[in-house]
Amino acid sequence: MKPLAVICKFYNEPVHLPLWLGHYRRQAGLENCYLLDHGTDDGSGAAVGGAQVVRLLRSAQDDYRHLALIRLFAGELLKRYRYVLHVDMDEFAVADPARYASLTDYADRCERDVVSLIGLELQHVYDREPVFSAERKVLNQRRYAWFHSPMCKPALTRGPLDWSPGFHCMPSDTVFDGLYMFHLRYFDRDAGIRRLHRSRSQPWSHPDQAGHQRLSDEDWLRMFEGFGAAGRLSDIPADEATQEMRACLDAVIASRIGRESETYRIDLSIQGPRLWRIPDRFSEVF
Repeated sequence: MKPLAVICKFYNEPVHLPLWLGHYRRQAGLENCYLLDHGTDDGSGAAVGGAQVVRLLRSAQDDYRHLALIRLFAGELLKRYRYVLHVDMDEFAVADPARYASLTDYADRCERDVVSLIGLELQHVYDREPVFSAERKVLNQRRYAWFHSPMCKPALTRGPLDWSPGFHCMPSDTVFDGLYMFHLRYFDRDAGIRRLHRSRSQPWSHPDQAGHQRLSDEDWLRMFEGFGAAGRLSDIPADEATQEMRACLDAVIASRIGRESETYRIDLSIQGPRLWRIPDRFSEVF
């Protein structure tokens, strides 16, 4: 049985797809990466290298159908793999490079049923960092991130597969153990606005779903600039071992109390108060 399969559903991702393929090729091997192409029509889905691709007919985005599809697909893969990792196209999972050689190494050694990722929003500090260049690694160009509980997803599992919509929670306990999530929603101002235009204009099955993906440019930029404000910069490392990080992780775990019967078992509004410095050991990962 192979150690790890990575699953991702996507649509029209000209910036993120090459980055995603490069990262997960190094982490798991493209032959173990399963891409569900939801009707890409901008040409970006043509260059997927050796990844496994399933072409889906284009339809309105429906988070509940998405969830059902991934559950079914992951269940089939778990007949052949010890673990599956489900991520979105802008979600870059990293096993702590001080402890593990790769995500595959992590999956080979892991004995937990489910591991939640330490959720970090990679932040473009616009007045200090240049526009992103695809010629250099992302973490060579972006040096700060902030903690965000919605990104603490129980993404690595060997079963159960009972995610909530958006894949933010499971009924099982929240366990953190050396797996980080770098979310690239805010990693570049210009790329973020272009991606927002795509997600805002695509059809949605339910008008109340994913409002954060359909913000106006003005609202998105106001959030972006607030998150990346110079006054939020600190020299605190974004490291599981620090007191500041442990306080955030403990708050996520504690937030499960009283939510036992709710769809979302953790508080999805927990944020770190500062921008933390990304430790140097991550700088060459992607």
